[in-house]
Amino acid sequence: MEEKGISTVGTIFLMIFLLIAGIAVLGLTGVIDLSYPRVISPTPPAEITPADLSPSPTPNPEIEGWETFSSEEIGFSIEYPSDINISRMEDTVVMTKQGPTQRQNTEFYDGISLSFSSGPLGERSLREFAEEEAIGYRQQPVVDEVSNLRFVTINDISGYSFDVVSLGERTYIYLPQGEDRYLQIINATVDPANQGFSETVNLMFSTLRIKT
Repeated sequence: MEEKGISTVGTIFLMIFLLIAGIAVLGLTGVIDLSYPRVISPTPPAEITPADLSPSPTPNPEIEGWETFSSEEIGFSIEYPSDINISRMEDTVVMTKQGPTQRQNTEFYDGISLSFSSGPLGERSLREFAEEEAIGYRQQPVVDEVSNLRFVTINDISGYSFDVVSLGERTYIYLPQGEDRYLQIINATVDPANQGFSETVNLMFSTLRIKT
C-alpha cells in the first residue's frame, strides 16, 4: 500500500512538471502570451484645436459687395455701402448718405450720418467719461434734452450711450479702445421717408472692428 501511494504522488508531480514545461514551450514560441497582467493603453482623444472651436464665419448676403473703411489714426474699421460718402474733419471721420428729401446747405434731417473719433480716457473709466460727457451736454443752453446713460453692445463690444435732442436727435456712443482710450460714434441718422437707413446703420455696426 505504501509503494502504491508513493507511485501516485510521483505521477501527479510528473504531470504537473509536464504541464508547466508545455506552457513554457508554447510561451517561447508565441502561441501563448505569458506577459500577465496585460496593461491596455487607451487611445488618446483627438486634440481640440482653436479651429475646431471657432466655426468659420458665415458671409452675410446683405453686405455682399460692400467696401471696407479702415483708419489707423482713429483705430477702427467698418464696412459700408458704396453709396456712402466719407469725409475727414480734423480727427473725425464722417460717413453720410443723403435721403430723398434732404436739401443742400441746410441742417441734416434726412439720411445716414455717422461720425467716428477717439481720445484718451485719462484717469477715468469709460462709464465715468461717458457720464461726464452727458452732463456737459445737459449744461448747454441749446440742448433741449439728454437721456440717461445706458449700456450698449455693438458687434460684441460693450460700452455706453445717451441721446441728445437739439435741432434733431443724435445718439452718442462710447466704446473701449484698449485700456485708456475710447472710440466715440455719433449717430445722427434720420429716416423720414422710411428708406431703411436705421437697418443699414445696424448692418454697418455689425462689421465694426476696433484697433488698439
